[in-house]
Amino acid sequence: MPKSKILLKIFYAFLFIIIAIGCFSMTILAVYVYAIINEKNIDLDLDTITLNYTSIIYAEDSETGEYFELQRIHGRENRIWVNFDQISPHLINASIALEDKRFNKHQGVDWRRTAGAFFGMIGFTSSGTTTGGGSTITQQLVKNLTGEKEISIERKIKEIHTALEISKKFSKDEILEAYLNTIAFGNNTHGVEAAANLYFNKSASELGISEAAAIISITRLPSYYDPFKNPEENNKRRIHTINLMLEQGLINERQHQEAINEEPIFAEPEGLQKLNASNNWFVDYCLDSIVRDLMIQENITAAQAEAKLFRGGYRIFTTVDVQMQEYLESSFMVGSPAKPPVSNDEYPQGAFVILDHHGKILAMTGSNRGKNGDRLFNRATDAKRQPGSTLKPISAYLHAFQMNLIHWSLKLHDSPIIYKEHDQYPINHYPQNIGNITVGTAINRSTNTIPVKIIQEIGPLTAFNFLRDTLGFNALVEPCDIDLSPMALGGLSKGVSPLEITGAYQIFANGGYFTKPYAYTRVENAHGDIILQNDNGSTRVIDFETATIINKLLQDIVKSPYGTGTSAHMGHMPVAGKTGSSQGDRDQWFIGVTPYFVAGVWLGFDTPQSIIWEGFQYPPAVLWFNIMEPLHKDRGFLPKSFVESPNVVPFDYCIVSGALAGAFCATISPGWYNVAFMPGYCIEHRSVLD
Repeated sequence: MPKSKILLKIFYAFLFIIIAIGCFSMTILAVYVYAIINEKNIDLDLDTITLNYTSIIYAEDSETGEYFELQRIHGRENRIWVNFDQISPHLINASIALEDKRFNKHQGVDWRRTAGAFFGMIGFTSSGTTTGGGSTITQQLVKNLTGEKEISIERKIKEIHTALEISKKFSKDEILEAYLNTIAFGNNTHGVEAAANLYFNKSASELGISEAAAIISITRLPSYYDPFKNPEENNKRRIHTINLMLEQGLINERQHQEAINEEPIFAEPEGLQKLNASNNWFVDYCLDSIVRDLMIQENITAAQAEAKLFRGGYRIFTTVDVQMQEYLESSFMVGSPAKPPVSNDEYPQGAFVILDHHGKILAMTGSNRGKNGDRLFNRATDAKRQPGSTLKPISAYLHAFQMNLIHWSLKLHDSPIIYKEHDQYPINHYPQNIGNITVGTAINRSTNTIPVKIIQEIGPLTAFNFLRDTLGFNALVEPCDIDLSPMALGGLSKGVSPLEITGAYQIFANGGYFTKPYAYTRVENAHGDIILQNDNGSTRVIDFETATIINKLLQDIVKSPYGTGTSAHMGHMPVAGKTGSSQGDRDQWFIGVTPYFVAGVWLGFDTPQSIIWEGFQYPPAVLWFNIMEPLHKDRGFLPKSFVESPNVVPFDYCIVSGALAGAFCATISPGWYNVAFMPGYCIEHRSVLD
C-alpha cells in the first residue's frame, strides 16, 4: 500500500478519534452543565425580592399637614426601594454606559464580552483589548440576589442560565429597576435612592448627569471609589463614565461639557446624620407597637416581626409632633426649671405623655434622665404602677352617673365601712371624716370613702370589665382586682402604665369617645401597599352627658380652693384634671385635659419608695403646669371651651340640702346637671307661706 494512503488512513483515524473525543467531551460538558443548572432550581422573582431594605419613619408637619422624613432604621444595610419612574434617566444611562453598553440589545448575556473575558482569563487577549469581567447588568443582578460571588465555572454557568431566564420573564425596565435598587454603593448603603440620599442629600429622581456618574462610578469597587475617602479616584472614574455616555450617544456634546465641568458637591454630614439617628422615646414605642401588631396580624414571632420592620423597607407614618417631642424631652429632664423640688436624696424617676383628644400620641418621654440607647425600658408605656385616685373618675364615678345613681350635689356620707378584717375602711388622706358631703366635694377633695360605697353599689365587676375590655388596661388581674380596694382606690395587683391612664381621660375631653392610644396611622411596604393601619376610629363608651359633668367636676378640682389639683390651674385656659397617689406616696400622678390636649405625668422610683415633697404644692400638678402652660402659650392656642352636651345645664344648689337652690337658701354653689336626672328644689329653706 502506498505510503500516502497509509498516512491518509492514519489521518482519518486520528480525526475520528478527535471527533469522538470532542463529541464525548461535549456530551459530558452538556451533562455537566445540565446537572449544574438543575442542581438547585434558581427561580428569582423580581416582584418578591426580599433583601435588606431600610425603613423610613415619617412625621407630620403640624402647620402644613404634610409628612416629612424623620428618621431611618435598618439592619446591616441601608437600602431604600424606589420605582423605575422615580430614578433619574441619567442614572440609568450612566449605569448602561459604564456597566453594559449592549444592555438593550442582548438577552441577559453579552456573549461577545463573555468570550472576551474567557480568553482574557487564559491569556489570549489581542492587542488593544482590555481584560475584565464579562458580566452584564442582568448577571450582576443575579449576583446581588443570590449572594453567590465565588469565582468558579459552576457559579458562572448558573449565573448565565439564571440571567437568560430572567430576561425571558421580565422587561428591560424591570431588570434595571431591580439592579439599581440592589447594587452596593459603599458606606453600608445599597440602591440608588439610599446612595443619592447619603451622598447628595437628594432623591434618586433629582440627580443630574455629573451626580449620576459620580454615584454609578462607585459600584465597581465601592471602597476604592468612595467619594468621601477617595474623592480624586471617584472624580477620575466620573469623567470616564461621562465620556462613555457621550461615545454611546446617551448625551450630546453640550451636556457632556457641562457635566465634565460640574464638580459634584457631596453632602456627607446631612446624609450620615440621617443614617445614624438614634431613637427618641416616641420612636422606641412606635417601633414596639409595629412589632406587636405585626405579630398579631401575621401570626409570627417577635424576631420575625423585627426582621420585617428593620429589613422590609417600610414607610412608617407616625403621629408624633416633633417640636413637641423635643420640647417635652428637654423640659422634663432632671435639672430643668420645670421640676418641682423634693427632699429625697435622689430625684424620683418619671414619665410624661401628651395625646390629642382621640388617642393620637403627640409626644412622650419614658424617663427624666438622659437616653443612652435604643429600645430601652420606657416608663411611659412599660412601667405598671398604682394609679391611686386617678382611677376614681373612670372606675367609680362615671358608672354612677351613667346609671343615674348620683348627681353633682347629691349628699353622701363620708364615713368608713366594715370591710374584711377592717372596721374603719377606708381611711381618707385628710385627718377625719366630714359627714354628709356632695358628690362634687367628694371628687374635689379626693375622698376615699365615697367611691368605695359607689363600687359597692355598682359592683366591682362592672368597673373591672370596663377598665379591661373598654379602656384596654391589660395588666388587671382576675379575680384579685375585682374588689373594692382595686376598683375604688386604685390599689391594683400590678398597676397601669402612664399611657393607659392618660389615654383613658380622653373620654372627658371629647364627649365620651375612646380610641386606643396609637403612635402610627399606617405602615406601607416598599411598594406602597398598606400592611398596617390604625383605622379603628373612636367608639362612644360613655354618654355625652356623663362626660360633660365629670369634665366640669374635674375642672373644679383644678380651680376651687379645696381642689387637690390647684397647682395645675392655668387661668387663661380651662383645665380638668385629677391627682393620684399610691400608699405612702410611692407613686404620684396628675392627669389633665385641656381643650387641646390630654396629658399625664407620673413620678416615682423604680424600686418603690416614698416621695418626700416640700411645701403644699403637689409635685405632679406643678410639673404638669410648668410643661403644659408654656406649650399652650408658645403654640398660640387661644382659650376655648370643652365640647359640652346641650343636655347638661347649670343650676345653683343649696349647700345644706344638696337640692336645687330656692329663693330662701342662704348658702348656694353652682352645679351641673343632666336634664334627664334633675334633683328637686330645696324644701328645707322655704318661706313661712309655703
